[in-house]
Amino acid sequence: MSADIEFLTAVAATLVGAGASLIGEYLRRKKETSENKGKVDLAHRVKTLTESLNTSTSLISEIQQEIEKRHELVTKLQKDTEHYEALSKLKEKEAEAVAQLLEGIVNQDSKRSFYKGVLVNFIFFVMGVGASYAIAQVI
Repeated sequence: MSADIEFLTAVAATLVGAGASLIGEYLRRKKETSENKGKVDLAHRVKTLTESLNTSTSLISEIQQEIEKRHELVTKLQKDTEHYEALSKLKEKEAEAVAQLLEGIVNQDSKRSFYKGVLVNFIFFVMGVGASYAIAQVI
């Protein structure tokens, strides 16, 4: 739940910041308009408005992408939480059975590894005997 609250807080802060920027820009332009009444023509005001709208659109797109990323993260965290809750509900007997199964698998692997090591050592021993015999024949 705290991730949701943090997410909503971040979205609200972003929206408040964007709104404050737009209000500040509006007030600045209103002041310029009152100072330069008659000097600023309609084309310039339309151009300025278009630039502001483009900037706003860009900011909204970035905010939307951030929201989607955070939503994906929240979804992943919820799935992880459900998975770990299911694991924590394993009963003691079930956990012991899983531990025994894993122990058996590890023991099998260690036995196989031991026999593979013995086989490899025997092969090198035979090769060493053969090499010694060949060298003794040459000398």
